[in-house]
Amino acid sequence: MTGKNPGKHGVFGFMKLTEDHEQLRLVSSLDRKAEDLWELLGRQGKKVIVLRVPVSYPVRPVNGILVSGFMTPPSAADYVYPPSMKDEIEAEIGPLSVKVSNSPVKMDLEQAILNDLNSALDRLEHGLPRLVGRADWDFFMIVFQGTDEVQHRFWHLVDHTHPRYDPEKAAKYGDAIPQYYQRVDTIIGSMLSQIDRENTVVVTLSDHGARALHKWVSINNIFWRCELLAFKRDLITQLKLLAFKIGLTPITLYRAILRLHLTSVRNLVRQEETRSNLRPFFVSLRDVDWQRAQAYALGGWGQIYVNRDAVVSDRYEDIRREIVDALLDARDPANGAPIFRRDSIFFREDVYEGHYLQQAPDIIALPDPPYQGYPDYEFGFNNVVSDGVGISGTHAMDGILVLSGPNIRQGRVLRNIAIVDVAPTILYLMGLAVPSDFDGAVITEAITESYLAAHPLLRTSAHGKEIDDTNPYTRDEEENLQRRLKDLGYL
Repeated sequence: MTGKNPGKHGVFGFMKLTEDHEQLRLVSSLDRKAEDLWELLGRQGKKVIVLRVPVSYPVRPVNGILVSGFMTPPSAADYVYPPSMKDEIEAEIGPLSVKVSNSPVKMDLEQAILNDLNSALDRLEHGLPRLVGRADWDFFMIVFQGTDEVQHRFWHLVDHTHPRYDPEKAAKYGDAIPQYYQRVDTIIGSMLSQIDRENTVVVTLSDHGARALHKWVSINNIFWRCELLAFKRDLITQLKLLAFKIGLTPITLYRAILRLHLTSVRNLVRQEETRSNLRPFFVSLRDVDWQRAQAYALGGWGQIYVNRDAVVSDRYEDIRREIVDALLDARDPANGAPIFRRDSIFFREDVYEGHYLQQAPDIIALPDPPYQGYPDYEFGFNNVVSDGVGISGTHAMDGILVLSGPNIRQGRVLRNIAIVDVAPTILYLMGLAVPSDFDGAVITEAITESYLAAHPLLRTSAHGKEIDDTNPYTRDEEENLQRRLKDLGYL
């Protein structure tokens, strides 16, 4: 919600690899080198209430109330601004993180997940309408994270064509996604009943859509097979690599646990302490020889980096072309199907621009559905692709945007709208100037002609701010949040 592409705010994914390649670090709000929409509004005197937006921890000062969301450590005490509002916020909508999935071992994992999701909605159902009813805000925003998670977890029980479709479980949980959305709709309806609808614009949006996930794709395994990525030659790494080659991998371990119905053990390996103890026995980015590796992938959304420690500058373009060729040559061993298309592979300068362009992935490669890039930074399996485990639904590129209220045209279908267009549109509808360095544009086709005629677009100069990028997470918090990201298929 900055109105800018990542090249101008500096955040390209959930994780960053340190310059020495020794450690992965979670990103936080301190990594975002641009003002959020609510910060811009607050600077112009508008009162805001912003709840549970991802990557808003640690909370930055606002003119109103800010409650951080996804990527906030469950143990964090300082997730509300101003701190004096924490008790009141928790009284209204409950604490940030309450997990109930430490349920009896015999309970279905699906039921435990639904318990978590519905428990969160129970608290919001009663508290949000009261909070919205407060008179002291000009801008109110809430993110319902559960709509994302329920699709990740239950897609295979809604989609009868999914390879993991289970008729027995579908009979029990096949309505999980629509039922969850109906609950969210009911809560939103209660919120809207507390506001002055004739004088309030309501914006409903998602940052992405959803689709089926059938198979994981390991871009790093593609690079390893074509010698763009190399492992260290020391004895320990070579022993781990030998085990990796013969199939002793994290995913084979996880599948064995599922086949043996060792639910209690499954819950144990999902605990980050246990995962941390197991990690040294499997190959990971820590075993990569950074003096020889020319390329590597980081994250599940096709973020590919050229290793500048091993590639001289005059070889940079050659290596990028080799990477593209390797991706286009990659095939699913089961059916020979290509995994990538040329029009889904982008050089960073085709996607991003701005001061932080040099920190962006050198290539972004999106596999064709129903494939999805394997998001873990360990080498979870030893082939180019693997049947999906864990989540069964993933992100689609197109999200939704719906606007309603005064000065909004009725019945207009919007096309080719980008997420960066949302912030300037809200500023314009609130009668405020749009910063000159925004990449997004006002969505004029959604606005009535009378309003457009009466309100010429105002521009203001770019306003930068210094933001301390000290890592706000402790080691334990990083480990816990990495597990959460992996469970959802983000890492």
